[in-house]
Amino acid sequence: MNFVFMGFIFLFSIFILFLSSRHKKELQDLGERRGVFVYLCFISVNSFVGSKVFNYDPLLWISLIGIIGVIITLYPIKVLKKSKFVLLIAIVLIVFATIRVPNHLSSFEKYIHSKEEYECLLFFECAKLTTIIKDDDRISTNIEILSVRKYYYDWYLVFGKGYMELEGEQPFRAINIAGFWIEY
Repeated sequence: MNFVFMGFIFLFSIFILFLSSRHKKELQDLGERRGVFVYLCFISVNSFVGSKVFNYDPLLWISLIGIIGVIITLYPIKVLKKSKFVLLIAIVLIVFATIRVPNHLSSFEKYIHSKEEYECLLFFECAKLTTIIKDDDRISTNIEILSVRKYYYDWYLVFGKGYMELEGEQPFRAINIAGFWIEY
């Protein structure tokens, strides 16, 4: 179903940007920058929708680069005052950072699993996996079930905070800024 929806968005954006004559006059005002502007709009829209439909965040970077290119194409640097240009780029970056911050608890769980030796399948307990090399060069895995004492994820639009405290372990604290986890 995701492929069908993405195909529809893809064809619709081709129609609007390349085939429709509705905005021909405005596009003619861009002169020789018209082709670059239309291409960047096409890439930005489809990358953004694709990142949301397929839950694949690296496409947001392509979308951000396309949006910055559209802004540069619309407002030539010679004409645009530096303060307006910096303001537009800052707004785009803030919106992009806001979109990248996850608003659900499972993203913090994935971060802990990728970073540490813990696997949390249930919200009330986690498994600590440790690998032990014995004297006779045999490898064994030790699994210890730990209770979760405190666990939360707070979303604040432009950043998120995660916290997990396991029984007998140091608590995990991290902040998510623009989709990147930073421990504190």
